Amino acid sequence: MKKFLIYLFFYRFRHETFVQLVSDTIGILDILGAGAVGVKTISDLLKTKRDEAEKHLDKVKKSILTTKIVEQDKVRENTCRGLAMAIKSYLHHANAEKREAATRLQIIIDTYGSMERRTYDDESAAIHDLLTELATTENAALVTLLGIGEWITQLTADNKRFFDLMHERYKEEANRPSSMKAIRAELEETMQALVDRVEAIATLNGIDFTPELAEFVKEYNAMATRYKHILAIEKGRRAASHKEDGGDETEEIDETEDVEETEE
Repeated sequence: MKKFLIYLFFYRFRHETFVQLVSDTIGILDILGAGAVGVKTISDLLKTKRDEAEKHLDKVKKSILTTKIVEQDKVRENTCRGLAMAIKSYLHHANAEKREAATRLQIIIDTYGSMERRTYDDESAAIHDLLTELATTENAALVTLLGIGEWITQLTADNKRFFDLMHERYKEEANRPSSMKAIRAELEETMQALVDRVEAIATLNGIDFTPELAEFVKEYNAMATRYKHILAIEKGRRAASHKEDGGDETEEIDETEDVEETEE
């Protein structure tokens, strides 16, 4: 049977990431109209469960690690700006080859836009992608030509430090007695009920049953694609951390293999 919505394994996301995913879904429904999509009752319940989860997460924000995370996020953002400025300074260089190199790298930087406006997870994924792109053979040669390798090294270190702090807070959260496990389970159940409801409506009546339904499917899938990418980044970090702690990296990776997004 064809699936209209990209499937996400909700349980694989960390608490904050999943709550943000739910909030983004609610945001789409608030704009389109949950009633017009056909999920008003479930949407209202989802908001209630989301609010409960956010109250719990607010307690986590009081952690001393949170302050360090906020500070480190500013550090990596400053380094991003420094890298962008270093590249921009070569756009009018007397050497034509360096001008060309700077122009090509500037195009890459512009693709990612402002890092400051992104969520932590989104920003982490964007910086990871940027560093990966700048490390390709072709772009690495341009970086070397302009002599801005130190900025790349610094950004890599700053981003790793941010991930390390987030990992420390996740471990702190895991060791704190709380009811988050129950809250999370109810939130996942409600979110899945909403997805199942949309699938049922689209299957019975067609995706064009209402303009709002078709638009929701489109926007949800775009959002889901972004979150699948964030999950892949988190998966890689967890696997690396697991290996450093003496665990089996393969075991972590096998646990989070993706499946087909649609079924025929």
